[in-house]
Amino acid sequence: MGKYIDGSGLSHFMGILKGIHQTFVTNVKWDSSTKKIKQTKNNTDSDVVEFIQGSNVTLTAASGTLTIAATQRALATTNPVMDGTAAVGSSSKAAKEDHVHPSDTTRVPTSRTVNDKALSSNITLTGSDISRSSESGTSIATVLDNYDSNFVAIEQGVAEIVTGITVDGVKLNGSNKAIRYGTCATAAGTAAKVVTLSSPCTLETGLIVFVKFTYANSATAANLTLAVTAPTAYDDSATVTTTAKPIKYRGAALPAAGYLGAARIYAFVYDGTNWEVVGDFDTNTTYTNASLGQGYGTCSTATATAAKAVTLSNYALTVGGVVAVKFTYAVGASATLNVNSKGAKPIFHNGAAITSEVIYDGDVATFIYDGTNYVLLSVDHGLATTTRPGELLYSGDDTTGTYIAGVTVDNSSGVVTVFDYTLSASDIPSLDASKIGSGTLGVARGGTGVSTLGAGVVYHSASGTGALSIATAANLVSALGTTAVNRATADASGNNIASTYATKSELSTATAGALQYKGTVAAESTITGAAYKKGWYYVVSTAGTYVGKVCEVGDMLIAKQDKTSTPANDWDAVQSNIETLSNSEIDALWTAATAA
Repeated sequence: MGKYIDGSGLSHFMGILKGIHQTFVTNVKWDSSTKKIKQTKNNTDSDVVEFIQGSNVTLTAASGTLTIAATQRALATTNPVMDGTAAVGSSSKAAKEDHVHPSDTTRVPTSRTVNDKALSSNITLTGSDISRSSESGTSIATVLDNYDSNFVAIEQGVAEIVTGITVDGVKLNGSNKAIRYGTCATAAGTAAKVVTLSSPCTLETGLIVFVKFTYANSATAANLTLAVTAPTAYDDSATVTTTAKPIKYRGAALPAAGYLGAARIYAFVYDGTNWEVVGDFDTNTTYTNASLGQGYGTCSTATATAAKAVTLSNYALTVGGVVAVKFTYAVGASATLNVNSKGAKPIFHNGAAITSEVIYDGDVATFIYDGTNYVLLSVDHGLATTTRPGELLYSGDDTTGTYIAGVTVDNSSGVVTVFDYTLSASDIPSLDASKIGSGTLGVARGGTGVSTLGAGVVYHSASGTGALSIATAANLVSALGTTAVNRATADASGNNIASTYATKSELSTATAGALQYKGTVAAESTITGAAYKKGWYYVVSTAGTYVGKVCEVGDMLIAKQDKTSTPANDWDAVQSNIETLSNSEIDALWTAATAA
């Protein structure tokens, strides 16, 4: 086999060549195609030492001389790789002779065994090495021998399913569906309900059926039963009906007849004795007028009879129930109400027993039952055809109109009568004197007691409350306490009035045209809209044009005469922003003027 020498060996070999005999050199051959030097024994290629030109060996042949230059190859510094896909590799480093490859953890160690056979070599399994967990120790041969008998058992199991195996009471069939749903068309008032299924079944514990009821039940809840009608077998027209069993809800009878509603589907499970309802009822279906204690009816009990009675449709006496009753006749004091013969209950109004003249004939009254009394919530009087005691017709004629409780009106005379009611000031609307069209108002009510008074005549009342009469001289003397009435000539301090005080005409003359401050002005309409007089003046608060005068803030507008049709001629403007020129300003003006 061929051998290769690395860089280290080549160095050693070069030392050997120095002592080799000339005849040995003749056995060294140069292969120019492969760039190799071969040394053979006995001129054969059976044992060859080759020098391979590469990264660490350089071979040069020229003029019959062969030059070999070799360098030692570097040693590996990383661990060898684990088994994988075969590859030549690209590293030029040499491996150390004591290197160790890592163990392949994906392979089972040869120390492991299978059925006590080591994995250090191929394993041959026999029938005795194979067994089933359910037949420990049974060989594969024995298992295979039993195949035929096992298959027969499977066939028998299928046959049993076909011939009547049941799940939850429903018979199974390999080619037919098991249906546990049916419709109950039993009449509402019949307690014995029957449902028809399309699949065979037996009445046994755990049987579950789903039933849709065509009619809502109205029979007594405690008497309800359920029977199932089903075919005796698949594809068989003959049917059989199971024994009727009671229907229960939470181990007891249904709370009320109406709990089984029309067009609703319920699930029932047979517990060995009863059909138990699965889950809870949708109790919303029981929110009827009866369960809520609601209804409407007419009471025709006479007014004189305190015990009022009324019949409502499907009514149940329920706390919080609201009923409306139309009374053919008025309701008297301390009346009671008996609805559907549930017992007479007092009628309360404003926290006490009802009084008369609250509910009248033809009224519709609304009550709420509080557990003890029927408490009146409201009364609708509607439109009565005639006036009634306790009401006031405030619109309409003598046969129609709207009425106010508490008063009556005589339509022929217009007299208003108040029953059991005291008017307060707030009940009387405010009226001015023009509304009094006839009669006289006495002195006690602020009047004169007479229909007319004479012009320039003094009247007096002798008693203080009687009608006024024309005063005589004696009446005046008596009232004034003296026989003469003198004009005062002096004030309380003794000053002569004529010489001390100015008269009205004197004051008017003296003050005519005097300045009167009227405030600030921001709009011309303030001036033109006023009936101004001579002497009025305003101070401008907003710059602008007022009555034809251009003004700045702070200017004054003074009326020089009373208002005329031409306001611009009535006013003068006084500028407030005129300042004195300084000497320097005057000099500047002079210079400018003379320069021109």
